[in-house]
Amino acid sequence: MGARAHMSPRLMQILPEQLAFGYIGRPERASPGEGYPAAHVAEQNRIVSIALNLSIPVSMYPQKKPGQR
Repeated sequence: MGARAHMSPRLMQILPEQLAFGYIGRPERASPGEGYPAAHVAEQNRIVSIALNLSIPVSMYPQKKPGQR
C-alpha cells in the first residue's frame, strides 16, 4: 500500500528516458481488493492485458480518481 507513490519518483530518476514507465493498476481505495470475486477477476484481467499490450499508452497516474469504480 503506497509503494507506487514511494517508488515512482525514484524509478524515474534511474530509468533511461526512452523507457516508457507508467501505472497500470487499481484506482486508489481504502481497500486493496475489489470485495467481490467476479469484480476482482475482471479487474485483474484488465490490468494484465494492458500491462502486456505494448501498443496501449501508459500514464504515470491512475486513470480513475480515488473512490471511482
